[in-house]
Amino acid sequence: MDADPDPRTVRRVSVEPPVPEPADCVPSCEPITTRVSLSDGWLAVTPRQVLVYRTDRAPPLVTIPRPNVTSVAIRRSGDGPVVRYAPRVAAYGVVGILVGLLFGALVPAASVDIPQDSPAAGAFGFVTVLTGGLQLLGDAAILFGAVALVGALGALGYRLATGGNVVVVEVAGGSPVQCRAAAGGERRALRRIEDALAEPAGTGATGTTDVGTEREPGGTDSDADTSD
Repeated sequence: MDADPDPRTVRRVSVEPPVPEPADCVPSCEPITTRVSLSDGWLAVTPRQVLVYRTDRAPPLVTIPRPNVTSVAIRRSGDGPVVRYAPRVAAYGVVGILVGLLFGALVPAASVDIPQDSPAAGAFGFVTVLTGGLQLLGDAAILFGAVALVGALGALGYRLATGGNVVVVEVAGGSPVQCRAAAGGERRALRRIEDALAEPAGTGATGTTDVGTEREPGGTDSDADTSD
């Protein structure tokens, strides 16, 4: 529900448009060979093209001519900043721990007591401050390195454990189209898509071989799709 500054409006509710069926997105003379459900939409194959509808995209519909589809696969979802940067943060954590241990190794194991009135008291005082600083830097480096290492590995493990599978449609001469697969039945859905693509592709009304494009259902094509 959205607030409206107009005092005449008592309440305004945003209504999500219904998800269209594949038959609503193609000409009436073009049959749907197969349709599989995705976690956020569907994927359909016709004799002329492959259609991917994703509710989390704008525009949501992607159409790819059959001659341009090189392969379809189920892959583990690995996109995202956690998967990209967690290994680097973990490596920095290991380096921080090693640097902390190196600083600790430079600190003398036992201190030497020097009388205050000794000529060497000033020099040994500087050494004491230096070793104390090294000890402090070593402890801080080990602490931050351990936190970075544990945090990065924990975030990466959680991301891999909770991340689902994605359906990847490889497009010749263009970016692959990715969409989240529905939980369970991914392999069966992949076999249905492969069987449909194994059938001879029709030329359709235009016989086009352009790269897959995004469009609104029933609208005109727009810019090329980019992967997730």
